[in-house]
Order: sequence, then structure tokens, then C-alpha cells
Amino acid sequence: MLRAIRLSFAGIALAALSACAVGSVTQPAYVGTFDPRTLSYIAGKGPLYTEIVGNPFPASDEDVGRAITSTMVGAHFGPVIQFTTERDAENPSPYRVVLVLNPGRSVNAHSMCRKAPQPADSIAAQTAGPLRVTAALCAGKYRETSLSGSIAAVNSPDDAAFRALIRQMTTELLPPRNPNLLSPNDFQS
Repeated sequence: MLRAIRLSFAGIALAALSACAVGSVTQPAYVGTFDPRTLSYIAGKGPLYTEIVGNPFPASDEDVGRAITSTMVGAHFGPVIQFTTERDAENPSPYRVVLVLNPGRSVNAHSMCRKAPQPADSIAAQTAGPLRVTAALCAGKYRETSLSGSIAAVNSPDDAAFRALIRQMTTELLPPRNPNLLSPNDFQS
């Protein structure tokens, strides 16, 4: 019995260590006025414009964008949303995702929707340092949700650990419920 308990704790510890190696959300998701029903609206308007700032990889911006947006598809609650790095002038949706790779000190999730980050707002990846990612779901100039995450240094946008971090961040960026909104059950005694 004691041996089973030790093995169980060892398994938990190993899982925790591997989760650290894969990456994690370092700043919990901020959820403002986001309503999950919005996801149906977004999905119905066509691909969601995803603005990616920064490229710490030895790959083209197009390859990085493709790796990130393809990883985001199906990684969230609700209807399937396609993500694109190409802005569609005919898509009237005010929604977009802003994602900054290795954001500089001047970048914060609170202002990412009001002032679009520029390439200078992203710093090159340090070879030994972690890769940091900050993301926000914007409705026009207003932030609906946002979060930050990091992962140990990776060399490619196709790295399984990087893709796992992007999937985890997408799941939390587009949550199944807003913890700030009361449900009808909250009024029952």
C-alpha cells in the first residue's frame, strides 16, 4: 500500500515536471465582459483575424502564423472558429486576437486592443531564456479576455511543446463561461 502511494506521488511529481517543460499560463486569464455566446457570432462571420507580433524563430512570419493559427482551431469551447493572419476587409466583425511573442516591457494585455503592438514591441528570443506569449481577444478597442504564458526555449513554431502552450492559451482565451457574470442559479436560495 505504501509503495502504491509513493508511486502515485512520483507520478504526480513527474506530471508536474513535464507540465513545466511543456509550458504554462503565467498570468491567469482576465475575463472582462466576455460572453461565450459571442463565439457563435465570431464563427458565423468567417475566419477570426489573428494579429501576431514578433517572430523569435528561424522561420518566416507566414510559417509562424500558419503554425499558430492552425493550432488554435478547435482548441476552445463552442463552435469551430477558423483563425487567420490575413485581414478580410469584407468581414464586419469587430473581434480579433492579438498575440505577441516575447513581448517587451512596454506591452501589456490591458492596452493591446487599444494600441496595436508593433514589431519593435517584441524582443528577440534569448537562446537560453523562456519564450513568453501574451494574447488578448479584442472587440474593437476593448479587451474581452487576455492572458500570458511562457515555455522553455523552443527552436520552431512546430515544436510540440510550443503548440501545446498555444492550445492551452486558446482554451483559456475563449472560455466556456465568464466567471464575472451571474447565472440564474446564483439567485436561487
